[in-house]
Amino acid sequence: GSTVVGREVSTTQTMVKIRLVDGTERELYRTDIASQIRQKPVTVIDGRVWFDNPNRTRHLWAPSAIPLGKGESYFSAKMGAFVSAVVGVTENVALLGGTFWPGLLVGGDGINAIGAIKYGDQLSDNVYWALGTEVIFFPSVVSIATPFLGVTFGKPDRQITVNLGYLGILDSDGSREIGEMMISIAGQLRFLPEHALVVENLLFPGTRVDGSNASSTGWGMFSLHTLCYRRMDESSAWDYGVILVSDNGNTFPLPWVDYTWYFGEKPETTL
Repeated sequence: GSTVVGREVSTTQTMVKIRLVDGTERELYRTDIASQIRQKPVTVIDGRVWFDNPNRTRHLWAPSAIPLGKGESYFSAKMGAFVSAVVGVTENVALLGGTFWPGLLVGGDGINAIGAIKYGDQLSDNVYWALGTEVIFFPSVVSIATPFLGVTFGKPDRQITVNLGYLGILDSDGSREIGEMMISIAGQLRFLPEHALVVENLLFPGTRVDGSNASSTGWGMFSLHTLCYRRMDESSAWDYGVILVSDNGNTFPLPWVDYTWYFGEKPETTL
């Protein structure tokens, strides 16, 4: 029932010699091997195998520009209320669908749904770009659309993303309430195979509410700033953190909890 990860050094009719990731070698009887599967390239740091980061395409709410692979998919439950599923339909295009489920209990005219599409591609070893949009419908209340264009610098485990977008909010009768630029600056640092830190800043320069300029101090705009600890494995992740909401010179904290379960294709392993 054990798992051995390493490189096959030599093979005889009865034995297989494996060089493990820490550099030592081990011989196995062929009759003891249940199966062998060629493994995709992995990262080995201090003798430990770092599995591919399944969270490379997302931060907290804002996406990174790194694309989700074809067939990869995951389920997310933000604060236990915003639930959605994402699937990579091609190597560059991902689709999201979900809902704000507490709104289903309230009712109202219209649909209660969240939808998004993202196209992402790699420009060079450490640069990715993406464009897309997300829409949210709250029955009898508002509709929200956030088209964006973004770029990510770095690797899946160490990255910074800048997204430039537009926040458009329509009330139930179709008149515009808010329509302003939206900027997200986010990053994640994976410091151990199962542990990472994630930061995300959402800035809304010159936000207008009911046609008037919203005055604020500090950042000079309505903004959200989030710091989270991420505990993950190959198939799931938990995010625990706090959101600092800044508006009109006031700042107050809110908790953030997010669970993500990956149920699409995973990197192959060696048994």
